Formats: sequence, C-alpha cells, structure tokens
Amino acid sequence: MFIGAAVMMVTVAFLVLVAFPMSASAPLSALGNTSAGICAPGAAFAPPAGSQPRPEALTGTQVAKAAYAAGFRGADLVVAVAVAKAESQWITNALNENANGSVDYGLFQINGVHQAILDRGDWRDPADNAVMAYSVWSDAGSSWSPWVTYWRGTYRDHLAEAQSAVAGIGDIAAATVGCSRDILTAGGLADPGPGPQAADGMTPRASNIRAFTRAHWGCAAVNPPCISSIGGYAYRTIAGTSTLSDHATGNAVDIMLGNQYRSPQVNTLGWEIAKFWQAHAAEAGVKYVIFDAKIWKPGDATWRPYQHPGGSSDNLMHRNHVHVSVN
Repeated sequence: MFIGAAVMMVTVAFLVLVAFPMSASAPLSALGNTSAGICAPGAAFAPPAGSQPRPEALTGTQVAKAAYAAGFRGADLVVAVAVAKAESQWITNALNENANGSVDYGLFQINGVHQAILDRGDWRDPADNAVMAYSVWSDAGSSWSPWVTYWRGTYRDHLAEAQSAVAGIGDIAAATVGCSRDILTAGGLADPGPGPQAADGMTPRASNIRAFTRAHWGCAAVNPPCISSIGGYAYRTIAGTSTLSDHATGNAVDIMLGNQYRSPQVNTLGWEIAKFWQAHAAEAGVKYVIFDAKIWKPGDATWRPYQHPGGSSDNLMHRNHVHVSVN
C-alpha cells in the first residue's frame, strides 16, 4: 500500500546488510555477463516473463530475481523482496483500493498516482512491476519512503525470508563466470577499521568501499548508467611526485565511469557516488573524495577546487572517475 507514491528503497535500508559465505564448489557456467568483474543480469536471473505462464503467487527466489533484474542491489535487494511480501504477499495480480480511492497494482503495489510509470508495461508481469518499482524508488531519491509497509516497519517481519531468497540467487551469481555473491550482498557503512593489506593489496576499509559501491552502482544492463569498473591496489607514486599513492598502500579505490563520463547523465552518477561517500565518511572511515576537479575532506564546509600535481588531463583531474581514499 502506498501513500500517493510507490514501492522501494531507502538509505536506512543499507543497515540491513547481509553476508553469505562463498560456495567453493559452485560450478562455472555462462549464466550472466560481466564488465570488469561487475555482474550484469543474464538468463539465470530472469524472472517469469509476461509471455510465459506465471503463478499468481511467486516464490521468494522469483521475486529476488525480478528485483535484481530491475536494478536493486545489496541490502536494498533484501529490503525489496521483504517489501514486496508485505505489500502483495508476492501475488502478481494483487489489487488494493485505498481509503482515498486510489488503487495499488501488482507485486510491488504501484499506486495509480504513478500512471505514467504503470503505462510503461504490464503491471501484472513481475519483471515489469519490479522495473516500475525501481523507477518509483529512484524518483523518490533512492528511498523506500513511498511504501507504507516500509515506514510502518511491517516489512521487517519478512526480512529472514527475503534474506534466504537473496542467498538463493547469490548461489546463481557465485556459479556465474566472473560474478561474485559479493555483488549482491557485500559491503556496508560500518567502518571495518584499519588492517593489513589482503592478498589483493586492499585494506579492509578500501575493500569495503569497493564492495559496497559495486553492490549499489554496479552495471545492470536494464538500468544504465552505471560504473564501468573499480580500480584498487596499484604500487605507484602520485604522478609528478615521489610520494606513494594511497593505491600503493591499499587505501584507495578509483570508481571508473566509462567512456561516456562527459555526458550529463554519467556526470550526475559520479556526483551521486561522490556525495554518498562524503555523507558517510565518518561511518566508513573515508579520508577524502575527489571527483570532477573537486576535492572534499572531513571538516571541509564544501567541495574545493582540485589540481593534480602531475597535470590537467581528465584522468588526473578525476573527471572520468571518483577517487575515494580511506584512513
């Protein structure tokens, strides 16, 4: 049920993080597509399609696949499945008339106030309905606030079931060439603290930033734009100096935006990510963030102009990627 709005996630949802151990025995098979290690939906993630017979009530795994294919990631994916259960009991053709006369439609109970979104597909189809929900959620600022079952807290009654469903499709991701269950569930806002560099050269804080960013802005072919890759450890000095880069100590990530970084849409994505880590710097142990020739450090009132000592190329000025360094 909505209040003049529809169904999906909120930043508070990031607190409901789950982590599942990787399955070492999972066989390798081409079930999805990857770009620089970021998993994109493949046939294995496809929910029941409108052209196929579909039950009125779905399983948790089917709902998780639909939500994943629509673009939900990480803890928000778990919340999506739980919200859908609270809203519709996972019934694809559910209809509910509210006291104000409005009607909620389908798996995620998209309210009729979003008629323009409802007109984009078949609300009875779980794949279409999940995409509609993702649109409503995105339009609300990546917030679950439109869903009554979220802000009333009734979705929490279904979190355990939702986590189990997401774990199920995590097994699919783990069995996919180049994909990792981490894409679905890893990374959080809680600071893991300092620590030694792991085998891949990354410290716990930087690894956490990388995993969380992948989970929430990793590529999904149905929801561009998205990040193209994430760079981590590299033993090098800061260009134009003899000072070791934070990459050399495993304390930095470069979140690459791809060849279209100059477009307004992708630039907006870069600022969304940069300002997210600005807002959560204290929680995640962030030392500073650089993007689009601007730098921010904890304690700064605003973003300041940035000049790289090595030159003024788009790469050195961080116009094509977001740099996050951790303490």
